[in-house]
Amino acid sequence: MSGIARVVVPDYPHNVTHQIDAIEELRLHTRTGRPLEGESFVNPAEVLTSRFLRKRKTGPKRRR
Repeated sequence: MSGIARVVVPDYPHNVTHQIDAIEELRLHTRTGRPLEGESFVNPAEVLTSRFLRKRKTGPKRRR
């Protein structure tokens, strides 16, 4: 043997695809400035910062 270890990664294509999807999701949230975490993180963060962190309707408010 030449001393080089051979590593076998199970389901390699699936793992790479999953990593690429995760990177794209991270890039999207980085561009928008919105948190990547779920409701359990967003709700207390909105209360602490007194700001809306979730996506809201776009455009001006409707007049009544």
